[in-house]
Amino acid sequence: MKLYDFEFTDFALSEKGIHLLRNRYNHKTIAYHEVDKATIKMDVETKNVLLTLTFGILLLSFAVLQIISVINNFNNPDVHIIHTETIILPLLPLIASAFCIYISIKKIPILLIESGKDKYKLSIKDVLKSNKNDALKIYLKEKLFTKYTEI
Repeated sequence: MKLYDFEFTDFALSEKGIHLLRNRYNHKTIAYHEVDKATIKMDVETKNVLLTLTFGILLLSFAVLQIISVINNFNNPDVHIIHTETIILPLLPLIASAFCIYISIKKIPILLIESGKDKYKLSIKDVLKSNKNDALKIYLKEKLFTKYTEI
């Protein structure tokens, strides 16, 4: 028995509505008549973009300060021993900052559902991978009529 017409990582679609999934289990269903607006567009995946970007910039500045400190230790004639940990220490925050900055500015295709006061960002990366993009758009147009738009 097939529960959903379309099933993806974050959500599924059926005759009843849009099912929000966690670990392939339905935790909330939004009926089509409750949807005020549905939009497919390119947007960032994270909810707190500013927080993630700020954290990445702080980690980057910490890593730069540590690198400057290591370079000063190499140029200082009074320092005779430089431990390996002091050289390797800036690498971890540098890698973490690069990741934070990358995910805060990376745009992916999402399905934005607005229902009353609630907004849901649903990733449709796996829709594009499975080449069901056109079928999904047609299905949403049939169910949501004028509430569905693409940007």
